[in-house]
Amino acid sequence: DAMTFQPLHWGIYRRLEDVTTWLLFFNELAKLGFSPQLLIHDGHYGIPIATSKYFPEITHQRCLVHMVRNVHKDIGITPKAPLAKQLQSLIYQLVKVQTSEDRVAWEIELHTYLEAFSVAESAGAPRTKAFLSLHTVLTNAYKRGELFAFLAHPGLPNNTNAIESQNKILRESLGRHRGMTLKQREAFVAWRLLFKSTDDLAVIRAHYKG
Repeated sequence: DAMTFQPLHWGIYRRLEDVTTWLLFFNELAKLGFSPQLLIHDGHYGIPIATSKYFPEITHQRCLVHMVRNVHKDIGITPKAPLAKQLQSLIYQLVKVQTSEDRVAWEIELHTYLEAFSVAESAGAPRTKAFLSLHTVLTNAYKRGELFAFLAHPGLPNNTNAIESQNKILRESLGRHRGMTLKQREAFVAWRLLFKSTDDLAVIRAHYKG
């Protein structure tokens, strides 16, 4: 939950993260009676596909911290090409947007960048595949209204830091118990999340009996 930072539901799937994984997860969420209105996520391609099936009216907010990480991954910390530098600066500024006025100022910078991109495209300037990928991710997220949904919903974070911190704790805990079997690791994660989500002894006993 983005407001309470408590786990609402979790799933353990013996497969890599893909569309099927997210279809399974959101199907379970729907069966449990949840009807989320807002979703903050890292932009995995399977998430919008799955939510369009089970929660078509949901509002998406992209994690802006993940957007910054994508910059480092795709074009590095110190890009040399002027257009890449402009794109990097534009994405860095995303995390500083806190008000509607900030958004307007950012959008002005976006249009300036898009004009420069159009000129470079017309001139046939060379661009790397990674740069084009980052450009597409940013512009598509903007067109879909996924960058600033948090501004219309006070209290909604613009990042997934809360869940990422829990994931880090789980990874570190599992790393300290490398001798566990896969089944034991799954049970460990389930119990850790259960105790994080509730202190209701009745709920805990029911889970234990199950």
